[in-house]
Amino acid sequence: MRIHSLVIDNVRAVKHLELTDLPDTGVILIHGDNEAGKSTILDALDAVLTVKHDSTAQKIRALYPKGRDEQPEVTLGATVGPYTFTVHKRFGKGAKGKAELTITAPRREELTAEHAHNRLGEILAEHVDQELFDALFLRQGAFTETISAAGIPSFTRALEASGTDGAATSTPADAALDDSGLMQRVEAEFSRYFTGKGNDKQVLTNADKDVAEAEAAVREAEVELESYERDVDEFAQCEATMAEIDAELPAAEEELVQREEEAAAASELAGKLETAREKADRAAVDAERAEDDLERRAALASRAEELDTELASITEDLEPARERDRLEAENLAAKEQAHAEAREAEKTAREKLSAVEKALAAAQATVRLDELAATVKRLDEADAEIARLRSTVPERPVTDDDVRALENAANEVALQQRLRDAAAARVDIIAPDGTTITVDGEERILGGGAESDSDSGSDSDSVALHDGTQLGIGGVTLTYRAAAGTDTASDALEDAEAELERLSAAIGCGDVAEARTLRDSHRDAAAALAAARDRRLDVLGSRDADELRHEHARAAELAGETDSALADTLSVDDAQAAVDDTRTGVEEAAQAVHDLALELVELRTKPEHAALIALEAKIAGVTSTAEGARADLAAAREKADDDALATARDTARSASEAAAQAVLSVAAEVAQADPEQTEALRDGARNRVDNLTKRYNTARDRRLQLETRVTSAEGEGEKLDHARAALEVARVGRDRLRRKANAVKLLHETLVAHRDAARAKYAAPFARSLQRYASQVFGPGTEFDLDDALRVHTRTVDGTTIDLAQLSGGAKEQMALLTRFAIADMVAGGGEGETTVPVVVDDALGATDPQRLARMNALFSQVGENSQVFVLTCFPQRFDRVAAARSASIQELKTRR
Repeated sequence: MRIHSLVIDNVRAVKHLELTDLPDTGVILIHGDNEAGKSTILDALDAVLTVKHDSTAQKIRALYPKGRDEQPEVTLGATVGPYTFTVHKRFGKGAKGKAELTITAPRREELTAEHAHNRLGEILAEHVDQELFDALFLRQGAFTETISAAGIPSFTRALEASGTDGAATSTPADAALDDSGLMQRVEAEFSRYFTGKGNDKQVLTNADKDVAEAEAAVREAEVELESYERDVDEFAQCEATMAEIDAELPAAEEELVQREEEAAAASELAGKLETAREKADRAAVDAERAEDDLERRAALASRAEELDTELASITEDLEPARERDRLEAENLAAKEQAHAEAREAEKTAREKLSAVEKALAAAQATVRLDELAATVKRLDEADAEIARLRSTVPERPVTDDDVRALENAANEVALQQRLRDAAAARVDIIAPDGTTITVDGEERILGGGAESDSDSGSDSDSVALHDGTQLGIGGVTLTYRAAAGTDTASDALEDAEAELERLSAAIGCGDVAEARTLRDSHRDAAAALAAARDRRLDVLGSRDADELRHEHARAAELAGETDSALADTLSVDDAQAAVDDTRTGVEEAAQAVHDLALELVELRTKPEHAALIALEAKIAGVTSTAEGARADLAAAREKADDDALATARDTARSASEAAAQAVLSVAAEVAQADPEQTEALRDGARNRVDNLTKRYNTARDRRLQLETRVTSAEGEGEKLDHARAALEVARVGRDRLRRKANAVKLLHETLVAHRDAARAKYAAPFARSLQRYASQVFGPGTEFDLDDALRVHTRTVDGTTIDLAQLSGGAKEQMALLTRFAIADMVAGGGEGETTVPVVVDDALGATDPQRLARMNALFSQVGENSQVFVLTCFPQRFDRVAAARSASIQELKTRR
């Protein structure tokens, strides 16, 4: 078999690959990276030769490309025996599959579908030795160092053709020897006594068994006699042991009573020590908690001082900035005043809304509080405190870091809002007074306050422009599009607002003030709940919180958060109506503020004003943060001043030290008593009593067992004489049968040795071919031991013989290649040219040293002189010394068309 070309399409990751114009002999080197497609070439070659085109087997499904709806296709051009053909297969289920076979020699044939597949199978079955093909198809990591060469038909025929004259003339004699009546009778007689592997059969093993049983009977009789003599001695020893223990046991029992009393006293002391240690641990925890409270108070004071210092530093720049802004701001005074009044009105409205909302909440809470009062009154007072505290503990507590992050985000939003309004582009519009335009769909009447450019009665108005602002003038609509990268102020504002919204949502509050309140509430509630739980565990043990009391505490809290006079005068319905009316007023005030703010934005375009706004925003942010820090410190000091915390810490330390001293005192007493030693002495005394009792009982029981034996045993010597006579009879019969069997075995071995010598001559050509190759790699004089199946067992180099399994990994790989090379060489040169197949080696010689790698390269070139050798590798450097008839990379083959 010779391969002329191979074309692969849509097989695994290979979209297209062409391997064409291949020489009939020589080394064909194909190289590429791992997973580039080398193994895919072997799988495609195997599939096109052996698998039907419409197969859905796993090995075909594995060929489909990933991520593409394509069918795998393979085209092979080859010569097998007298046939030269091209076969094309597209693999797919049902009608998607396709097979075409075109035979060009010895006569032209064109077949398709199932006929093509069956005809190709007939050609391969007739002219390809499948065993030879499998032996020379060396996949990566799947070939072994040994192979049964006698099982390859074409190789056997090549051996017969290359045999010597002596071997040829000896073959009939060997056959006559195998078929002669003598050999048959010897085999039959040999099979009576031995198995095919030379092991004894039952007739011999039975004789040996009879002798063994007789010997066992003699040994048993001897043992019985010796046992009787030992039993007499042991009987006397048991009586002596019992007498000795009777004298020793009373003193041991008296000692055990004393040791148990001492161990009980030491155990009581150990319990006192454990109690003292638990008390000391609780005192240490209290001292650590008091130290933490004092450290948090110091951190609050330090934070307030830092913020005051920062505020004083940045406030120094405020007056110069205001002076620079004064000239710019003179023409804005009227608008600023109006805007301030509107904001004040909005503030007043919002304050009123807050008051009526609190009144509504208090009214609702009062109604609910009355409903729950009767039930809550029946609850235990201790559980009431714990339930109220648990209701204030959130799933996600608010920390100082959360509040600081929210403050920074709010300051950033205010700053970015002012910077965007101040930096916006503007368009000035000059039109007669009263002209109407639209800005983002909102009508605006020009005129009223702008300076006139002439006496024509036209006024100038300015409109701020942001990306997407729409300006309508008459029937014309203008849309402003900012240049890329110029409207960054809006992006910064959106980012700041998004960050503020994210932080508020994460904390679960609406503004910074609410976050501070939540932080204080969470921290105080957590500390109080921890203390209450400790007291609750001391008094009642572990209990669940009362959800009903939680609801009652919430209602009471809401009822007390508003003005009592306002809450008392409004019912729930009246409070709801007041909230609705006040909310409408807030919305109107906010709209007025918004309108005035838009007008002010049109006038605020000077850089000094923007700088002033940024500075004021920064001062406001720092002021707010400083006020919060001072408020935090004041609130903390209202609950407990610094001296009280220090006193509590000192008290806790003293208690902890006293508890620790108590532990040391009790520990000294325990060390003096040494509970472990007393227990060990007690256990030793108990073990002594137990062991003495066990030894006495054992000696007593054994004495009773031996008493009957000693008094009743007789005739042991006579039994031994009978057993020795039976042994002599069994030995005589076995020796007679063994002499006959050994004579038959000697005759059989002699005849088989002559037959094996003849077979060794038959395998001599293979041995010479293998040694010729091996000598080039392992050195001159290399020899091998072959079995009947022409399988290599051992290798001998310089007089040292080693089993093939004990060779190194590199030597095993070299032996695997040498064996296949010798087989391929003999088949190619033995008159079996029509049955030769290519040698395929996938990624070999990875464990071969440089010296042997050079010699193996020479062998590849030598085999390539008579055979077609395919070498696939990811390291082409390994084969630089090979005289390759063709060399190509996988990438080159993929791009060829």
